[in-house]
Amino acid sequence: MYQDRVQRLFDAIDTMSAGRFAESLAPNVHFQFGNASEVRGRDAVEATVAGFFSSIDGLRHHLRGYWEQASTAIVKLEVEYTRKDGRKLTLPCTNIFEFDGDLISDYRIYMDIGPVFA
Repeated sequence: MYQDRVQRLFDAIDTMSAGRFAESLAPNVHFQFGNASEVRGRDAVEATVAGFFSSIDGLRHHLRGYWEQASTAIVKLEVEYTRKDGRKLTLPCTNIFEFDGDLISDYRIYMDIGPVFA
C-alpha cells in the first residue's frame, strides 16, 4: 500500500532535493537519523536534511527488503554515499515509516553514518 510512496521518497532523496523530500512529510512529522536528536515539523526536517545534503556529494538508495503492517512500513536498504573527497562507500540501513494518510508522520533511520565522515 505504501511501497510506491516510499520509493518516490527515496527517489527524491537521491536527487538531493530537500524540498521534494519534504513533500512526503506530514506538517507535524517526527524525524530521527541514527542517534541524532529528534527533529519535529516539516520545515525543521527539510532544513536538517538540506544541511546533511550539503555535507556529501551524492547518495543512492538500494532497497533490499520491504514490509508493511497497518500504517507502518519497514525498509531494509543499502545506501551508497559519495563523500566530498570523491570516495564512495555503501552502508546498511533500516528505516521505519509511520503514515498518516498519504504522508509520513514518523520517520526513523537506523544506521551508523559515522564512516561517511571518518
